[in-house]
Formats: sequence, C-alpha cells, structure tokens
Amino acid sequence: MMRVVSTDGVVDVDVADEGERSLVGSHYAAVRGYLDTGRTDRLADFEGRIVVGVDPQTGEVDPYELEVDPDALDDREAEGDLDIDHIYPNRRW
Repeated sequence: MMRVVSTDGVVDVDVADEGERSLVGSHYAAVRGYLDTGRTDRLADFEGRIVVGVDPQTGEVDPYELEVDPDALDDREAEGDLDIDHIYPNRRW
C-alpha cells in the first residue's frame, strides 16, 4: 500500500507495478521538495503521469493522475492533507 498524491487528493492504494511504485516515490520527493523550497522544476517531470492502483476497500482498479499543480498542492498542504510522514501508510519507522 502506498500514498499517492493525485489530482483526486491523497489516496492510499495498492500499486503492484514496481516501476509505478518508483514513480510514486519520485513524485512524493518532488512534492516534498516543492513544499520545502517553492521550486516547481521537479514537478514538471510528472505532468500527465498516471499510476494504476487498487483501492483496498473496494478492490477496484483505478488510474490516478499525479498532482503537479502548485496551487492545488498548496491548498492540500494548507488543509493538512499533505501532512504525512511517508508514502507507506502502514509502516512504522
């Protein structure tokens, strides 16, 4: 299970594909980088990128577009949606 910062919000989904898991991790690092510095250059790499995840509650397979809009990220940060420790919701470090 991974947390995905998508255009639909922050969602916890099962991402089966290793390449897509890597993409989610890289995107999360870019989002954190933007929130920490205000620089948007790393977000541009994820424009239009989609990962496929399985909703653990419904079992449905859905596409999730990665969020790259700075205004949307700022709004989610202000609402506390991005106040997360890491992208693996069930892990305790």
